Amino acid sequence: MRLSELLSGKVADIFGLSASKGRIVKGLDADLVIWDPEEEQVIQESECLHRHKASAYTGQKLMGRVKKTIVHGEVVYEDGRGILGASPGKLLLRSAGTRDGHPQEVVRDQVCT
Repeated sequence: MRLSELLSGKVADIFGLSASKGRIVKGLDADLVIWDPEEEQVIQESECLHRHKASAYTGQKLMGRVKKTIVHGEVVYEDGRGILGASPGKLLLRSAGTRDGHPQEVVRDQVCT
């Protein structure tokens, strides 16, 4: 639970998105990633589902593999393949301001697998 809090809850708080993201609670966006931290994988361009295939990790053996990605309650990735054509993600805008003396900018919500 601590990892989830640090990687989701705290990030949502920092970016002012905790009203809709960062926790598994009724009424919030159902955005989840299910992963196996023990599985090894070698990163290959042919398996990248994002627009830019070049990666500093290509050819490297890494620990952990995403098994399933759920966005707004819909499975968008499972077992190495994208399931939906278009992202069900939405653009999240908030007013610019400062937090801890640092300028804040527009935040985008995108599906990244």
